[in-house]
Amino acid sequence: MNALKRFAVGLLAASVLANPALSFATPAIAHETPSIQGSVMGRGDIQSKINEICRKYDLYEPMSPEDAEFINTYANPMNAKTSRGSKAFNWSNSGGGTRVTANGNVYHNGSFNYTWGMNMTVKTVNGATPQKMVASVTCTSFGPFGSGGYGKIYERTLRKVVNNTRTFTYSPAASYSGVGVAYTVNAQVDVTVNGNHSFTVTGD
Repeated sequence: MNALKRFAVGLLAASVLANPALSFATPAIAHETPSIQGSVMGRGDIQSKINEICRKYDLYEPMSPEDAEFINTYANPMNAKTSRGSKAFNWSNSGGGTRVTANGNVYHNGSFNYTWGMNMTVKTVNGATPQKMVASVTCTSFGPFGSGGYGKIYERTLRKVVNNTRTFTYSPAASYSGVGVAYTVNAQVDVTVNGNHSFTVTGD
């Protein structure tokens, strides 16, 4: 039984984020490893594809069957029982002679009522003090709506901006309610050094 069918009872009893018209149309789920131009996709490629799909659509805009299938197969699944998902990260990147690291975890917990966020520590390990750093985390959830539609039912970004700082921490959290099928939580740090060098610290 796929994820959408497991949520049938909940869908009859509650709306998805205040959208009352629900359907149970389910995109076909493929289980084979995806490919790009004949090459097998790695984890980074899969995440890049998910991010690309997220940028293409507004909230409650129906996805194409192909994009819905990809999200339903490769995003993090949500189920009818209480779910707890956490992913640790330890990233680094450099530019303009400055190297910055970011480590911590992102999380997404609950069932219908969800809490999500991250715990991040950012350090400049060598080079000049960054002129500006922006830490951000974005949660996107997907599910059915309308007359056979499937797409984004929730999306929010939390961010912190610091100037002329070498080290800082950021532990934002937020919550939402709804019946979803899959989700992603992605974090990154955008760094500017001396006004003319910029780079992003992130990972898969």
